[in-house]
Amino acid sequence: MTHTSLARSVAYAFAMAFALLGGPALANNDATPTRWVITLKPAARAQAADASNSVALRLAATAQRFAASAQLRQASVRHFVLTTADTPAGNHFQDTLDALRQDPMVLAVEPDQRRKRHNVVPNDPLFSSTTFASTQPVGQWHLKGNSGDVKSATNVEAAWSYSQGSASVVIAVLDTGVRFDHPELRRLTAGGRLLDGYDFVSEDSPNKFIAANDGDGWDADPSDPGDWIDAALIAANPAALSDCAAEDSSWHGTRTAGIIGALSQNGTGISGVDWNARILPVRVLGRCGGFTSDIVSGMRWAAGLHVIGVPDNFFPAKVINMSLGGSGACSVMEQVAVDEILARGTVIVASAGNSGQAVESPGNCRGVITVGGVRHTGTKVGYSSLGPEVSITAPAGNCVNTGAGQPCLYSIDTTTDRGTKAPAGPAYTDQMNSNVGTSFSAPIVAGVAGLLMGMNPTLTPAQIKAALQSSARPFPADPSLSACPGNITNGDNVGQCNCITTQCGAGLLDALAAVKAVNPTECLFNWAERSVPDLLPAGPGTDVVGPYQFRYYPSRDSYLGVSADQGRLLYVNGSSVTDLGTREGWYTQSGCYRLP
Repeated sequence: MTHTSLARSVAYAFAMAFALLGGPALANNDATPTRWVITLKPAARAQAADASNSVALRLAATAQRFAASAQLRQASVRHFVLTTADTPAGNHFQDTLDALRQDPMVLAVEPDQRRKRHNVVPNDPLFSSTTFASTQPVGQWHLKGNSGDVKSATNVEAAWSYSQGSASVVIAVLDTGVRFDHPELRRLTAGGRLLDGYDFVSEDSPNKFIAANDGDGWDADPSDPGDWIDAALIAANPAALSDCAAEDSSWHGTRTAGIIGALSQNGTGISGVDWNARILPVRVLGRCGGFTSDIVSGMRWAAGLHVIGVPDNFFPAKVINMSLGGSGACSVMEQVAVDEILARGTVIVASAGNSGQAVESPGNCRGVITVGGVRHTGTKVGYSSLGPEVSITAPAGNCVNTGAGQPCLYSIDTTTDRGTKAPAGPAYTDQMNSNVGTSFSAPIVAGVAGLLMGMNPTLTPAQIKAALQSSARPFPADPSLSACPGNITNGDNVGQCNCITTQCGAGLLDALAAVKAVNPTECLFNWAERSVPDLLPAGPGTDVVGPYQFRYYPSRDSYLGVSADQGRLLYVNGSSVTDLGTREGWYTQSGCYRLP
């Protein structure tokens, strides 16, 4: 079947669907969504290449003949978004959906669900206090080494000795957009590292842009205008905001982007995890979150896949961060996009969620690196979602203090804006303006993935995931807590539990160990020292002489050298030289040069 024939078949299915509706949309019904996504079955490459605007226009015209308020938008060769101003009459609508799903060319018909930024309101009274007596910034504790009670810090500071990222790597941040006026998040053309990006927040319904809050739909400006909601706005726009609560602007995308790539070594503010990667802001969330169809379009565009009606992205991301989600299983539309993106070699990192329950979508999509949250002590933070879909955990922020006006001791410091509604100027979060949630665990992992890509740009998404997991540190145990998923249900430690691998992933993120895992020379040195500690008693450091990297072992007055071409592994002791690579087979035994 040609692509044109396929499109005609789908158009016929839509015609049948709207005929069943019996005319224009009727009164709103909260139980029936007004937006649906239709995913077609895959066609052969040659057939898919025949897709044209005329097909989309013909389908849209067919839809509007049967429902005046209906709009049909083709998001990609395989995806359509159907929008109506009001909810169709319920009596026949299920039959309509069934008819669409039974069409041989349709893979799935699903509600275009809202996904929301993974925000969290902890139970610490400090969080709701708006007046603070003092400011006690603790700094970026989560990027340092561990000491004392702090067991979940990620060793990023030590990893910078091996990798500070690469300008050839692009990390996309799919979120609420960014504030380009923040001095840590300037555009590339203004001396920063942010690319231009794109805005994929569409209309709520035909010609209504309450959620977008910027007066239009998709455009080339991913600036965050603010996502505030108040009671008056909800009352005036119940269809767009009915399932959302009043809140100030979150500047969520500015926060996640800062964790990944705030300008570093500039004597100002904070340090991003990756010092050199380009940051690609992709706005997919507005007020009340964002629709799955917009998020999927943003994902595909960020990875360099074509999105109909949008100029192609000439700076495809190697890493995508999504600190967002919604309840329920991974949709067919999301999984199709994830599979396409992974096949292009792009890593996808998502936060697990802040419900304390099952992992949310897209974190539960197959192939995603899903990040759970832990406290500074390494136990699961109460609000973090958990389950077998979690790949790894990282600090999510926790306050410890419960008194009003007290500092949140283990906040995740990052960039933000001072405005409660519209932008009011750059700022930073700190202990008195705290920042917690798995939304901020995920960008730490995404930044570390950028460091790994910077060291070895040939790494695949599967290899990145394997390196992060294999290098993770074991979870510590607090004898006062039970193993997850069991948790405390009252008091100051609600939701906390001791992490286990079936609920919280492979372990605690360790950036230093992960970087070494993808540097085969360091890996081989470390393996050799563990294997023959009497011969190689932990060298003090690595140096380079000619074609060799070597370590010196003063107690043995010996050297271990690895040649740049991986052809020799020399052990030098006095006048004796032994090639352990060939004679002893250490290259093969170590496994360091066979990445997973």
